[in-house]
Amino acid sequence: MKYLHLVWAALLRRRLRTALTLLSVTMAFLLFGLLASVRYAFLQAGQDVAAAHRLVTLAKSSYMFGLPLSLYAGISAVPGVEAATYIGTFYGTYQDPRNHVGGVPTVSSYFKLFPQYKIPPAEWRDYENTRTGALVGASLAARYHWKIGELIPIQAQDIPRRDGSTVWRFVVSGIYSSDPKYMENSIIFHFSYFDSDRASHNGTVAVYLEKIADPLQANRIALAIDALSANSDHETKTQSSSAIAARQVRQLGNISLIVHAIMGAVAFTLILLTGNTISQGVRERISELAILKTIGFSGLNILLLVLAESVLLLALGGIAGLALADAVVGFVHTWKGPHPPMAPIAWAIWVRGLGLMALVGLVVGVLPALRAMRLRVVDALAGW
Repeated sequence: MKYLHLVWAALLRRRLRTALTLLSVTMAFLLFGLLASVRYAFLQAGQDVAAAHRLVTLAKSSYMFGLPLSLYAGISAVPGVEAATYIGTFYGTYQDPRNHVGGVPTVSSYFKLFPQYKIPPAEWRDYENTRTGALVGASLAARYHWKIGELIPIQAQDIPRRDGSTVWRFVVSGIYSSDPKYMENSIIFHFSYFDSDRASHNGTVAVYLEKIADPLQANRIALAIDALSANSDHETKTQSSSAIAARQVRQLGNISLIVHAIMGAVAFTLILLTGNTISQGVRERISELAILKTIGFSGLNILLLVLAESVLLLALGGIAGLALADAVVGFVHTWKGPHPPMAPIAWAIWVRGLGLMALVGLVVGVLPALRAMRLRVVDALAGW
């Protein structure tokens, strides 16, 4: 570390070439961060701790508008089902068509299946006692500056109300937090309010969710649930959350393979680009390195100096790239809501990114560093 000022001086002396290399490294790690964000989003889909204990019941036919609410009692009574709930579909905008808001019309049993929601008790009581009350995710509330008690109008063009209006008004009864954070981008409100005020499809739900005691019995329980509506006009298909998520990923191809192939090409380009920059820098500073040796720097000191320059170059550009990727993901979530398949740039992505920076820095710097270490002072000062 005591020679860090020499590394800085070497980088600053070649300002234009260093700036262009830093820009290229930044763009490469911006791409790395965005691709890793997409990959992690698909890997996390349906993979929370409770997913193995949760089943999802959907309409078997894609042409159906919903499932009858009357199925709820039968599903709740199926042996092996610890708790059941249901949700509707709600999607709208706030003040501007670009401000997307996703909603979850549901009932209190919903929170038995998703214990990751954290709601202050007083706010929960207020929500339970307010017909138009809504629980708002902390991230969504921060984005639109919503406060407890505020009346928020949501424009839901595809879900008209009985009075012909498409504006749904909610009172912010509580603000919830959750882990993972992406679940904080929705509003949760009473299904009774939603169902009684909508103009059509009353008495139907979009999805049933079931919490089961034993994941090993999931197939038997799913068949029992589907048997409730067999040979009817509302037949169902019940699967585990994990199975549905895995099917969605398969429909989009092998995301991990695609991401690793692209990042392999990016890493190869980085090695060529930064390797050329470091090698040229060493050639231009042969006489300076020789002088360092004459004043007492050992060959090992010179080797470490060149390697430090290489790693520092990658680290500066790489950290800037990942920080920029984090900002881009945040902007996309703000602009489009939580729907794009992009996970936040979590610590796992940072760890992989920092490891890649160190690896590429050492790989591209090792040959120039060895050359500098073996440098003979007499040859260098003679114009090697």
